[in-house]
Amino acid sequence: MEFSKAHHFVLAYDHLFTKNLRIKIEPYYQYLYNVPVKENDSYSMINYVQEFFVFDTLINDGTGKNYGLDITLERFLADNYYYMINGSLFESKYTGGDEIERYSRYNSNFVLNLLGGKEFIINTKKGKENYLGINARLTLFGGERDYPIDHTASNIAQDVIFETDRPFESQNPNYANVDLTITYKVNHKKANSVWALQIKNALASDHFFGYDYNYKNKEVEAYNLKVVVPVISYKIDF
Repeated sequence: MEFSKAHHFVLAYDHLFTKNLRIKIEPYYQYLYNVPVKENDSYSMINYVQEFFVFDTLINDGTGKNYGLDITLERFLADNYYYMINGSLFESKYTGGDEIERYSRYNSNFVLNLLGGKEFIINTKKGKENYLGINARLTLFGGERDYPIDHTASNIAQDVIFETDRPFESQNPNYANVDLTITYKVNHKKANSVWALQIKNALASDHFFGYDYNYKNKEVEAYNLKVVVPVISYKIDF
């Protein structure tokens, strides 16, 4: 097989409102070709997640396209605080070996990031200035695409059965996440030391991990997990 190839087209508008505040707008279009696909089948490597083996012969006849709009509003660090708002609206499609255009697995349609932080000056008795920093990030994006669930077949088999003849016509639930980081920077004569506490998914939001068959209710249900990961770190800057 040959390598997959792509053409990228991007327009950018960048405007500085003040020395600390700017906006950036970027519409884009990407065309992919020479993508490995199965002949006369909807399979395409564009939708690859993890597969140890592919037993079928692949040919470089697949295509794909991604297009959308990115908008970023950013305030640089000044007066001990900063923030950034970044959003993206997009479409992602592909054509498999059957020459039918469909949504790709990764056509989640939107992404929104809100990032901000503030530093507080802590004056010590020895006249030093240490810094307490609080930073937070909110991420919200649409769910990936998947095969629709065949509820009738799932009830008969008492297992999760997908409609494999309808690739990526269903969309998984949207995803929201908040990360929080607290830092404390101590200034020394020849170096600085920084303590940090980072909490991933600080609000304990549900994360979608797939589907399970509920034998008690006799139906397919979404499988969610609340994963909160605290990380404590310490570093020295010379």
